[in-house]
Amino acid sequence: MAPPRTTRLERPKRRGEEKPRGLSLEELLGETAEDKGLPLQVSLGIAKQVADHLAAGHDGSGSGGSWAPKLSPATVTMDATGLVHLVAPRDTGEVDGSPVAGYASPEELLGAPADARSRLFSLGVLLFELLSGQRLYGGPDLQARARVLEEPPPDLGEARPDCPPELVELLFELLCKEPEGRPRSAAEVSRRLGDLAAARAAWEGEVDLASFVRDLEGEDQSEPAPMPRARTPTPSTERVPRSAP
Repeated sequence: MAPPRTTRLERPKRRGEEKPRGLSLEELLGETAEDKGLPLQVSLGIAKQVADHLAAGHDGSGSGGSWAPKLSPATVTMDATGLVHLVAPRDTGEVDGSPVAGYASPEELLGAPADARSRLFSLGVLLFELLSGQRLYGGPDLQARARVLEEPPPDLGEARPDCPPELVELLFELLCKEPEGRPRSAAEVSRRLGDLAAARAAWEGEVDLASFVRDLEGEDQSEPAPMPRARTPTPSTERVPRSAP
């Protein structure tokens, strides 16, 4: 079964090819206020598309084969139409394609090969950051590695009280230290995220990702133009006629 249009995989670009356009998650989160995440539907929509990418790349259900990039805010972009793309690590400046330590799964940090459930841990980190606006496992490389391995999964309900209990539970599963405790597949995660997004849309009205991106771009373009510099008046050289006596 071919992946749907909303989950088109972006293959690694060859030298000289144009990179996918759009905002990376780094840039997208930079548009939000500090410690304030993206709207719930926007976060769910982005995460669902990432899960669809992973399902196409790892579950053998699409034309993506076994390729899928390592997830970090720099390898996920969203274009002006609301479509999410995964970009190759070498297009984002990562050395040797290695993931940022704070987004790697515990088993990867311990030297085990990554599999589909390893990527689900990374997706959980991204989802938390989308919803909270906070870096989950930040700090220098060694510190981030220690935090991934030692810190218990965070309670999303505390960071984002408007999240439904089902989403809080899903995040606990995604961030489980043992792969066996995570969801069985990216397709399952996509389905659960889709159900949560649909329920939210039924309650507050659907939020369109393309409109969200356009609004962000509109805000960037709505900055007032600089006022022209006032010209210093110069004495007139014209002769002023005298009044008649």
